[in-house]
Amino acid sequence: MTFITKFRSIFHTAVAGTATAIVIAGGSSAAQAAIFTYNYEGYVTELYAGSAGLLPPDSDLRGVKLGDKVSGSYSYDDEVLSPFEANSAVLTDFIYTIQASDGNTYVETLDNFLGVRANGIVNIDTSDITVGINSPVPIYGAISSSEGNLFYTVRNTTIVSTFEILVGSAPKSVPEYSSTLALVAVTLASVFLRSRSA
Repeated sequence: MTFITKFRSIFHTAVAGTATAIVIAGGSSAAQAAIFTYNYEGYVTELYAGSAGLLPPDSDLRGVKLGDKVSGSYSYDDEVLSPFEANSAVLTDFIYTIQASDGNTYVETLDNFLGVRANGIVNIDTSDITVGINSPVPIYGAISSSEGNLFYTVRNTTIVSTFEILVGSAPKSVPEYSSTLALVAVTLASVFLRSRSA
């Protein structure tokens, strides 16, 4: 076999194998996991302070008053489910922002929730969120949602806000890199094995 013939054989095998790998990888992308991201907003509707219970409408709780704006976002991978709650996915990102009447903006995230790293989940059926559960270190507060309300609780005080999910971003496909690379590796291996035996 001449060099040109051998080269053509290797080239055609490589092109056919790579095309097959791309078609297979592209065809399986629809079944892959996806990252969902949702934005939310609302306004403070109730303030609770320990044994005092529900505070009067003109009250101030750590600089927050009724009507202050709350907003944020959360993301999750629909294939990464929580081992602690049924039908719940682990949050990959979470932001809670409150623009307080005292002029300050308070932000809580998974990376810095009341000063520590926190975990969070979202119920896939109800969209209810819970942040601050099952964390490796004790956290003296939590954020949760239920029936259109968002509850931000810190040391026996609670700020209740309306909770409206805005239009979320389109799900982003999570590529299955390992299977794609495996297909390419198998294709290239067959090319090199064929060229060595020729």
